[in-house]
Amino acid sequence: NTLLATLSCAQETFILAGDPTPTFAQLLQGLLDITKSESGFIGEILHDDEGVPLLRVFAAREFFRFMGSPFCVKLPLSPNLNRSGD
Repeated sequence: NTLLATLSCAQETFILAGDPTPTFAQLLQGLLDITKSESGFIGEILHDDEGVPLLRVFAAREFFRFMGSPFCVKLPLSPNLNRSGD
């Protein structure tokens, strides 16, 4: 199963490296290959002190390529993807 192999490889990368950045990049690439997608991202929803939801992106391809990773954007996403910090 390709999905299981992708997840196992990402887990092994994290255990060996201890750094989530290459792990998320590798995982994203595997998921993009499996789904035959050209772009995507891996992230989590956080909330600031005022309860405003933020999307923290750990790995991205194409859609967010002009921004560093990881980064946060306020939700809902605005057309100009205002950066709110890490």
